[in-house]
Amino acid sequence: MITTIITISSCSDKRLDEKSIIGRDIKVSWYVISAISSSHEFVEVSKDSKKEQIMEANQGTIDSVFIRSDTIFIKRRSADVIYTLKDSVFGYKINCSF
Repeated sequence: MITTIITISSCSDKRLDEKSIIGRDIKVSWYVISAISSSHEFVEVSKDSKKEQIMEANQGTIDSVFIRSDTIFIKRRSADVIYTLKDSVFGYKINCSF
């Protein structure tokens, strides 16, 4: 009896096409993580040593991200599925729209 074990290590949480912007006290990053069967986009906010994921959506959903005053704006390209979306993080409101 022969048993074959296949390990795929190159697919584990590798951030693709990562972009970042820096506000007065936060950093907002958005990136793609590709799995075998699908790819998702994520938006993450960092402040000091803390990180919070604020959005997960199908790849191709996010057009741009910017900060204005106390709001993080996420502009969408399409009405694709959004799996998670927070209302606020670290005192910033989150506005996600077309």
